[in-house]
Amino acid sequence: PHNERVEMKNSKGLLLATVLACFASNSAMAEEGNIYAAIDLGQVSAPDVCSGTGFSCDTTTTAYRIGLGYQVNPNVEVEGSYLNAGEVKVNGTTANATMSGFQFSAIGAYPLTNSAALLGKIGVASITGKASGFGGPSTDQSNSNLAFGFGARFTANDKVAIRVMYEDFGTVKASSNGTGSKVTMLSAGVQVGF
Repeated sequence: PHNERVEMKNSKGLLLATVLACFASNSAMAEEGNIYAAIDLGQVSAPDVCSGTGFSCDTTTTAYRIGLGYQVNPNVEVEGSYLNAGEVKVNGTTANATMSGFQFSAIGAYPLTNSAALLGKIGVASITGKASGFGGPSTDQSNSNLAFGFGARFTANDKVAIRVMYEDFGTVKASSNGTGSKVTMLSAGVQVGF
């Protein structure tokens, strides 16, 4: 079963890389070289964060992300960002778990109209999970995972765009002996070019 999960994850990564390559091959170079900043707000889901602990908790958090990107051409961008995935609070206790870290991604855009495009995103997320108050010492664990997502972007003018995205960050752990939880994010944000 473990090998099957690895093969499925690798297949998803290969599929997204192929899609991004197709976007790049269809691109014109007229608007290359633009730098942009982005901020996203969203909801993170970690459904198994309290699994096996004997505690119950709210498994969704409010998250934000700030990023800086470079437009390689009109259809391909590379972006680095910092993600704060918020705090999971355990019901009736002071225990909590937090997630934060960095992403480096390639984003491919497939134009639908002059102002709307579908997005595909693939990259690496380095996320640190931290937990405290679960009946033992505080713990933290670094996680480096394949991260991918799909979404859409709507251009307001030649500098400002609004984007929505669903992303999967893989399994994030807060301790080396924990099972961790699958972490996903649904977000909306603004992208501003310089």
